[in-house]
Amino acid sequence: MSPVITSYDCLLNQHILSSKSLTFEQVETVLKVTESMEHWVNTRRVPPLLKHCILATLFFESSTRTRLSFETAMLRLGGQVITVEEEKSLSINKGETLSDTGRIVSQYA
Repeated sequence: MSPVITSYDCLLNQHILSSKSLTFEQVETVLKVTESMEHWVNTRRVPPLLKHCILATLFFESSTRTRLSFETAMLRLGGQVITVEEEKSLSINKGETLSDTGRIVSQYA
């Protein structure tokens, strides 16, 4: 019997730009969900929890291993990924704030 994924309602519709913005309850929820996923990882049968979801990643510094780990996790959960790897292609260089960039990119993902 597979474990039930812990509820993550406190994270729904949240834009997380930094781990510092998470509340204690949200951090605790992330850890509980992670623990409940251990069964799926061990059996190599991960349910498509994020089917029809798109993850947007913005990298301001090149980090191949980090980018690939995020993309692999999302794909294994059934989702899709869009990535910006070059800082020079972001509107932040044209004066847009990080908050504005996050708001606009969230419309795509």
